[in-house]
Amino acid sequence: MQRKYNTLLKRIGWAGIFSSFAVSGAQAAGSVEYEIRADKDTMKASMEWLDANRVRMDMNAPGMPANVKAWSLLQGGKMYSVSIVEGQTMVMEMGGMMKMLGSVLGSQAGNTGNAGDVGIGDVAKIQSLQATGRRETHAGMSGEVYTMDYESSNGKRQQTDLVLSSDSTAREMTGILLAYSTATMKALGQATDKPASRQLEAEIKQRQLGILRFGNTFKVTRIASQTPAAQRFVLPAAPMAMPQMPNMGGKAPAR
Repeated sequence: MQRKYNTLLKRIGWAGIFSSFAVSGAQAAGSVEYEIRADKDTMKASMEWLDANRVRMDMNAPGMPANVKAWSLLQGGKMYSVSIVEGQTMVMEMGGMMKMLGSVLGSQAGNTGNAGDVGIGDVAKIQSLQATGRRETHAGMSGEVYTMDYESSNGKRQQTDLVLSSDSTAREMTGILLAYSTATMKALGQATDKPASRQLEAEIKQRQLGILRFGNTFKVTRIASQTPAAQRFVLPAAPMAMPQMPNMGGKAPAR
């Protein structure tokens, strides 16, 4: 289950391609449900927010036992991982957790090789973003299908498609998702300012669009504007202190 959780965090990073996109203005509270494809699994997740600094994501990963609850929380500029197993609560600050597990994460998640499964690590340079004239509806909102022609991290030219909407709710949701994604990328120790980020940021800003679908990796299934209960954004326990692991990844300790 930990591997699927780690892969989910990596796949959430597709939105990190826009992570330099500035979240401006006041965000109204709300919630969104979406699906994330990681390897051969489709994971369902929900995100709730009071504003761009208080965001919670609950996940339902394949194989997760019924007696396990897990979510992550963006609070005060930090990312926290929360899990409750058989009544036992564990809270970890994700920056420290990812530093401890960094070498493991690096070998466990990555591109599946399918063009539609593009993630942040797969895009090196965007060649073009073209409207196709086709439309799709997701979560009750209509959007136009765009084809993104890009150069992958291994130097190959590939294409994937996006569904982008001018709906104000979609734009609002995208701003929150981008703020959460930026915090996730930082917690994973990944760069949040890449050439592909700046390219697509400019396109989205200029066209004033929000994201409904990104390839086969991400798809919005529901959006609601009701304000979540404030208690859902409170840590249920104090974060655990992370142990020191100087020999992580098989490297000899410095002398």
